[in-house]
Amino acid sequence: MKLPRLQRQEEIRRWYKNRIKEADEKLQNSNIDVGCLDFRHLAERIMAADGAMFTEGASFNLLRRLVDEPGVAAKIDCVVQAGTLDLAKIIFTNQFNIALDRESAAYVLDSSHLFRNFVAVPTHTSQSISFSFDKLEENGFFSLARWILCFNRGEDPFKVAEGHVTLAGQHRDATIKLPDLAMILLTFDFEAYPRETSKVEVQVVQGESLLFVQSESGILAFLPKDGHIYKTVDLVALLTSVH
Repeated sequence: MKLPRLQRQEEIRRWYKNRIKEADEKLQNSNIDVGCLDFRHLAERIMAADGAMFTEGASFNLLRRLVDEPGVAAKIDCVVQAGTLDLAKIIFTNQFNIALDRESAAYVLDSSHLFRNFVAVPTHTSQSISFSFDKLEENGFFSLARWILCFNRGEDPFKVAEGHVTLAGQHRDATIKLPDLAMILLTFDFEAYPRETSKVEVQVVQGESLLFVQSESGILAFLPKDGHIYKTVDLVALLTSVH
């Protein structure tokens, strides 16, 4: 029987708390070095290197901090999966991705000229590629399968955790959009996933959302190649080829 909303929320919190506790216990004696996650260490490594490649989605907070470090952004080739040229094509009700931290997004996009190279991959570009996920669980990608079930397919986390819902069982023939992964394919394998380039500027819409508009100058953007039909990507084949 379905639990009342408040009780269900409490059960979900308890479930996540237990999973986090289990993960912490496993990692206590793992000898994993987290020094590279220190911001100061990261900035120093970028400055000491000939250059750095940075691919970004969701929050722009880290990029904003790097912009504020003198000389660091000039060492970075940056590709961001964010923004849109058409608000009707966004995935979420609010502006896709950059609304997670609109202030930082506006700051970084306004400072894009400080980077060695800066490219935006708008929503409709990353949505041009779909992914199938047949046999994801059978090939051992259980965590990714659960994430897709809950986030992309909207399944109940409890049912997923208990194994009552699986990709193979209920969603075998479905396809999904994975914008950040599509950004990577368009950036690094442009022979297989061709794209066109354009320039865009940021336009403020109703004081909340950020919209890209094409222009003669501004931020370089990747757009879908006109007339090209992108084949559905087999997610398992892609992951096993680089695993």
